[in-house]
Amino acid sequence: MPAPRGVFALLIVFIVGFATVAASLPPGGPADYPVWPPSVGLVVAEVVTGGASASDEYVEVANAGGADVDLDGCELVYVTASGATTTRKTSFAGPLPLAPGQHLLVANAAGIFGPLADATYSGGLAADGGVVALRRADGSVIDAVGWGTAANAYVEGAAAPAPPAKSSIERLPGGSGGNTQDTNDNFTDWFVQPNPIPQSLASRPVPAPSATPTLQSNPQSQRPN
Repeated sequence: MPAPRGVFALLIVFIVGFATVAASLPPGGPADYPVWPPSVGLVVAEVVTGGASASDEYVEVANAGGADVDLDGCELVYVTASGATTTRKTSFAGPLPLAPGQHLLVANAAGIFGPLADATYSGGLAADGGVVALRRADGSVIDAVGWGTAANAYVEGAAAPAPPAKSSIERLPGGSGGNTQDTNDNFTDWFVQPNPIPQSLASRPVPAPSATPTLQSNPQSQRPN
């Protein structure tokens, strides 16, 4: 029995409507476009995934804003490239204010950076791809960076390059300019740093507290050589 003409009409309307919605979505799918806004305070600043030993790794958290920000109630997690596994690396259960430009160092306890760190963790970060996210205890994300083959809901935009051994990925502008740029696109906001220098609570704030974070209009051209 032939389907009623009205059914075909409704089907055509549905197909056209679906195509219109699909065309309006940005390429890459929802995982490429996080729901959290760019951070004007706490950010993940640098990630080393290995050195002479696979355990020679660390993560830096920084205050990219102009006022003190407290890490109390936050946690740092590692997410595998596929998103299948999430592991808490450290959590902050008491007052821990970061001054403008100040960094906090979280390192693998088994590696060379362990003795320098403000907090340590066990287990490693995959060199070829993964995500480190700073989030609140309720799971809401403050900032995240994915690198290499990472393809999950924590990646901001496109993933940053995977850092070679003894190198890091660092948030722009980097070095003495600090780590202030956050446009919610990891590939745009991060670069491979061949000479990483771990910074902890004991390190001098970078940049100076009087500096005002800005977004660069053409960050790709500003990547350090």
